Amino acid sequence: MNLAVGLVVLFLAIIIIRIPEFGFVMVLIIPLVKNLLIPPDSIFFLNLSFIFMLVTILSVVLKYSSKIKSIHVEKDHILLFLLFLSVLMFSILYTDSTNYGLEKLLEFVFFNCFFFIFGIIVFQSCESTKRYLEILKYSILILSTINAFLVIKYLFSGSTSELIVRFTITGSNPIGNARVMGLGLILWFYSLVEGKNYSSRLWCLLALITILLSLIATNTRGPFFSVLIVIIIYVLFFSKLSTLKKTSLVLFVILVISVTFSVLPENLFVRYAYFGEESTFNTTYGLSKSSSSAMRLIYFRNIFEYFHNFPISIILGTGIGNFSQITPGFDIRRYPHNIFMEILFEQGIIGVGIFLFGLVFLIQKILQFWDEIEVNIKSLFIPFLLSFLYFFLNAQVSGDISDNRFVWLLWGGIIGMLSFWESEKNVLSQMKNA
Repeated sequence: MNLAVGLVVLFLAIIIIRIPEFGFVMVLIIPLVKNLLIPPDSIFFLNLSFIFMLVTILSVVLKYSSKIKSIHVEKDHILLFLLFLSVLMFSILYTDSTNYGLEKLLEFVFFNCFFFIFGIIVFQSCESTKRYLEILKYSILILSTINAFLVIKYLFSGSTSELIVRFTITGSNPIGNARVMGLGLILWFYSLVEGKNYSSRLWCLLALITILLSLIATNTRGPFFSVLIVIIIYVLFFSKLSTLKKTSLVLFVILVISVTFSVLPENLFVRYAYFGEESTFNTTYGLSKSSSSAMRLIYFRNIFEYFHNFPISIILGTGIGNFSQITPGFDIRRYPHNIFMEILFEQGIIGVGIFLFGLVFLIQKILQFWDEIEVNIKSLFIPFLLSFLYFFLNAQVSGDISDNRFVWLLWGGIIGMLSFWESEKNVLSQMKNA
């Protein structure tokens, strides 16, 4: 078994060395399929995310080190990111959760920092951007097909269980699965709307139905509602459809989702209606009770109560990872499931101020060049922007700053694409003035 795992990892690593974009995708999806390679009860330990990230770093360095002089680097964005990183690193000095705090900081440096920098570098190439999006779309479709097969198998099993069921590939985290499936829905929906012929649109529609079934069956609210918000934003503000077609498309999306809900048993989707109520659900790990939305409200209240009792701590925060000291009260992995509240509590108004300033600066850059970006570049830029918005919405309801690493990859990717367009614009301007 160990030899087989080693051969699979070696094969995938060879592909990543040749295609760095494949490495980005593997780091996203490997947590969903790691149990296929390494069973949970195995004594053989291998951190596949770390390995594939390490290989991806090597691949990017090998491919782009000789091209670094031709890459346009946006220094202001880099400086803001480094300033935010400095605040994170400084906050390790006064945290009481040294174990989780150090773990979070090291993960952020290893994954998020490299993702942000590599996003700026790699996605200045339209070819690399298109390759990444295609690999991502079809990888998610393959995973969704597996999950959809498991759902259909369950439907035909004759089970009458009233427990809430959360379907995931090989028992991985339902939230992680749902996030990936939701991203697939957005990318395939964009392809459906922008499709040039009926055959390609039919293929996109089949892919969407498969991924939608897989997403709904995870019984995970955050990614599902984030998908709806992003799709509506895309249709209303980014698509070039007429008002009638936009309205029809939104109604069609609602109809497809409603039909899907209507043909599924209630225990596969009832959790979407639970807000603040405790529910019992069934996973491959066994029975579990959850009231995640209610717990998040308790987390927020705990933060405000802490600042009320210790108002001076709102300036620098309480230190990275220190949220665990108020819930549950000792040094373990625990976070408020909201990126703003997390940064505010752990790095204070200074940390959240730098984070917000970086976001505002990014939005300003997007608005500055939006009307000038060429159509072929914008066709790649919009999926990136929608993906960033999707992961950013998810970061408001789940994960910590290191878990939400694809926010940073896409953030860097957007900067890279804008930097490329700005450099191209300057070259054209110089040619006209020559």
